[in-house]
Amino acid sequence: MTASYNNGSIRDIYWKLIGTTSDKTTAESDVSNFQIGTPQAVTINAPDNGAVLSSATLPTFDFGANCNVKFKLEISSLSDFSDSTKIKGFNYSTKDPNAETALHKTLTASQWSSVKKLVGTGIGYFRIKAWDGLNRESVSEVRGFTVQ
Repeated sequence: MTASYNNGSIRDIYWKLIGTTSDKTTAESDVSNFQIGTPQAVTINAPDNGAVLSSATLPTFDFGANCNVKFKLEISSLSDFSDSTKIKGFNYSTKDPNAETALHKTLTASQWSSVKKLVGTGIGYFRIKAWDGLNRESVSEVRGFTVQ
């Protein structure tokens, strides 16, 4: 399956079935093919871009899995996430993205405290990195928020 994606250069995977009949002769199906498309970034449902988050209430992040199985919610004080020392990351996963199509993740009190310490009174930014079953990474849009 990973050969089809080929690091972004999508190519066909060909297959056919060969079976043995009861009289020991073989029979073959026609050749078929398929492709594995590009990885899909999650769809962020909440919070909205520019949301004002209460410092006293633990925030919930709501996003669509889009066939991904591992997720990392990243929060930064920089819109381009260019300094790893200014990023807080929180990992999540799902065993079956077809059954759990939407994830609702509320930060713990200690996670929220670390985010408030990082962001302070300025604007914070978040995005979600995701990995599908073939371990291909995608990155969501970046959204901003403020803490009051």
